[in-house]
Amino acid sequence: MRILLLFILLLSTNSINAQGFGAKNMEFFIGFNATSSFGNVVSTDNSIFLDPETTNFNFDRMFPSFKFGYKYYVNPEQRVGFFVQYKANSKKFIRLKSDVDSDYQFPFDDNFNELQIGITAGPFDFSYGKLLDKMQVNGSEIDFKTASINLSLITTDGRPRGQLSYFNLYTGVNLISDFDDLSYLNLLIGLNYHLRFNRKKN
Repeated sequence: MRILLLFILLLSTNSINAQGFGAKNMEFFIGFNATSSFGNVVSTDNSIFLDPETTNFNFDRMFPSFKFGYKYYVNPEQRVGFFVQYKANSKKFIRLKSDVDSDYQFPFDDNFNELQIGITAGPFDFSYGKLLDKMQVNGSEIDFKTASINLSLITTDGRPRGQLSYFNLYTGVNLISDFDDLSYLNLLIGLNYHLRFNRKKN
């Protein structure tokens, strides 16, 4: 992960040197996610599947998370670039239905935070990282990695891109795994506000 982060920083530096800081290609972003319950991914010698007894992707209860990050666009018009982001996840949920009777149990004992680096390609964000702290699961401390795929649904910056700060509504999938015995999957919907550097002045 450190090598990949260094590679992204080197590419960003080279592109900045080539284009200059007036390229309108850097931004901070801050956002809020609402995620579904975690599904338990079961892996066997012959197949990978979601455990039907412990998986519930119904959005009757939402787990909130907060994130902020930095993004650098190699090509702002085509939305091609790199980013780094920090996410803070809560184990407390927001119940949307008062009559819900569920025996669902959150897989972790505590709130958890994660750090990811990623690539933006058009409407898609692909990111990979890790939980910053080991988590207690069934009496053992586990070091989890994370991976996410997000799809942008609505952006408000219009055209030409790369000149205005904007909102972004998106949906996606998160994977938390030790890539051995334990893997969890959930769905999300989120809203970010992206603050452009060197944005166009009226």
